[in-house]
Amino acid sequence: KVKIGQQLVEVARNEFKRGEKVRLRLWARDLILAHQKPQGISARNALVGRIGRLVSLARGQVLVEVNVEGQIITSLILSRSAKEMKIEAGQAIFLIFKSASIEHLIEPVF
Repeated sequence: KVKIGQQLVEVARNEFKRGEKVRLRLWARDLILAHQKPQGISARNALVGRIGRLVSLARGQVLVEVNVEGQIITSLILSRSAKEMKIEAGQAIFLIFKSASIEHLIEPVF
């Protein structure tokens, strides 16, 4: 597992030494947003954060920036989903993703 602040991310391969700093690569299109922590799903990771900026894009999409303990993680969702979920800056939100969606870990950070 890899720690982001006090939260843990379960990775498919864990080849790191305890305390080693690493970078995770997550694709915005692979991140699911939820107002509540999900239960009974196969995705192993659900990080809680606070919504920052929302950026409207072409083709009915929105980039949602989420601050997870000082790390900005971006999710790409449909504008319709943002509207239906009443997504707004400042809200607490869960970022959900599968361990397999982590495009693997980039070299350690020193």
